[in-house]
Amino acid sequence: MCSIYPYYSQGFNDSVYREGCHQKLQDWFDEQVIIFAVVGFSFAAFQIIGVCLSIIICRQIQEYSYIGVSPF
Repeated sequence: MCSIYPYYSQGFNDSVYREGCHQKLQDWFDEQVIIFAVVGFSFAAFQIIGVCLSIIICRQIQEYSYIGVSPF
């Protein structure tokens, strides 16, 4: 948003943006990088735990011996 000044007036330094949106966004991401890393590693850990549990369940099913019932 551009500021409009009356005729014969000057813009002061406090009314001019010195830092762009890209720089502010990059600084914010740099500050939040630890939070993003923790969330990412937590998600990966839950995925690995889920895969391990599914492997355990599949092995239990394979080792389970069914009781055979004769039709007669």
